[in-house]
Formats: sequence, structure tokens, C-alpha cells
Amino acid sequence: MSSILEMISNNSDKVLKVPLFCIFSMVIVFIIFKFIKKEGIAKYLFGLAMLATALILLIVALTNLTNPVALTTLEFFVLTLASGVVSLCMAWFLDIFFTKNKPKVKKVKKTKKAKVKKVDKKSTSEKITNEKRA
Repeated sequence: MSSILEMISNNSDKVLKVPLFCIFSMVIVFIIFKFIKKEGIAKYLFGLAMLATALILLIVALTNLTNPVALTTLEFFVLTLASGVVSLCMAWFLDIFFTKNKPKVKKVKKTKKAKVKKVDKKSTSEKITNEKRA
């Protein structure tokens, strides 16, 4: 446990980057939401762009795995992946709770059933045969 805490304290600048990037992406999504409420997909574009960037960074890092720059690329992959997921979740949260175009549930009124008169088969068949004869 002490070795883990020591590693975190030695790399505190890298450890603090993830929450700062996530907060920064949340602020950007909130600003986009304030300006564009009606457009459904505009809120999600920033998060999708971050995830696409993360995918590209992962591919670049894996192709250049023996290069020392790959560790920095993997670090930015983690940052963009985390901030992309957080921004997508933030956009979804804002979309669910703060849009005013929620569909209203219509109340269904109960209708009374109409009484149906029973008709004798014999009397109707007799009327039909009498009409045919005439």
C-alpha cells in the first residue's frame, strides 16, 4: 500500500490530469448545451470527437510500441478516453433532465359499454325469406 501511495505522490501531476480533463470536458458540454438545446446530436459531438481521438491515439501508440513516445501517446489516450466518456455521460444527463420537450402521457377516459340487443335468428331468417318471396 505504501508503494502505491509513493507512486501516486511521485506522479501527482499525471494523476491530477485526468480529473482536470474530465471537468474541462464537462464545462465544454455544459456551454454547448446552453447555446444549443434543441439540436439533439450537437450535445454529443464533443464526446464522440474525444472518443474518436482516443481511438486514433491508441492505434498510433500500439503501432509504435517500441518508441519511447508511445508512453506519452498512451497517457493522452487515457486522458481523452476518460474525458470523452464523461462528456457523453454529461450530455446524456443534461438531455434527460433539462429538456422541456418531454412527451406528456395522455389519460385514457373509460367509456361505457353500449348494450347490445339480442336478435332471434328465427325471426330475422323469417323476415329475409318473406322479403325474398315478395
